[in-house]
Amino acid sequence: FFFSPLLRIPLSGDTTMSYILFVLLLAESCREVSSAVKYADGVPSTTRAVRVAKGVKCTRTDFSCLVIETIDTPKPAFGEVLVNVSTSSVNPSDVDFVVGNAAGIDKLGVDFSGTVVAVGDGCSKFKIGDAIWGMTISGAYADYTTAICAESGHAPQTDSVPLNVVGTLPEVAETSHNCLTKCGAPWDRSRNISAVITSGSGGTGFVGIQLAKIFNAATVITSTSMYIPKRYGLRSAFDGLF
Repeated sequence: FFFSPLLRIPLSGDTTMSYILFVLLLAESCREVSSAVKYADGVPSTTRAVRVAKGVKCTRTDFSCLVIETIDTPKPAFGEVLVNVSTSSVNPSDVDFVVGNAAGIDKLGVDFSGTVVAVGDGCSKFKIGDAIWGMTISGAYADYTTAICAESGHAPQTDSVPLNVVGTLPEVAETSHNCLTKCGAPWDRSRNISAVITSGSGGTGFVGIQLAKIFNAATVITSTSMYIPKRYGLRSAFDGLF
């Protein structure tokens, strides 16, 4: 994967996200369908989902291998919920899955936000009707998907951050958060820390800028050819190399 970690990070973002996805994959391989699932009214028996067609090769310029299939609505395993998906996003990991860098994976969409419509055994964190967000390896490019309770959280409920925005953030926010904390964030304000974040207009970068400011960076600097509002916390931006 390619992400935009801070220049001085010894552990790159791709290592961090590879570990997270490995844990999610391991959990998926060990899942056991919960015996007592509480469902909301109106949950259909089938759902639409984007899949990678078997025997069809995709490239980074040709994604004709992707198809929309009708599948059985998944049942949450122990410690999982079933989510009516509001939003997902496209990350480098999704592209890698499609072009064959992650062999055998045909379920696409890691990021998600949505509403809980069923709760499996072992999940007391959520209830039916909760708006949640997180990452899943069960495939968020679908009307319904399952998610691990421990890897999901309650979605912010504000007019300025609607659910369809929250669904674009989990993977990039996790990457930026991990990179910054590896550099000691949150910092003591008295240290007058300057944070340099590469590719500030990228998916990871623009989140990293805001998190760096929240984590008490006195100055946030990036390199970008695109306009980034100063309200994000940016002090300086350079067009080109620096």
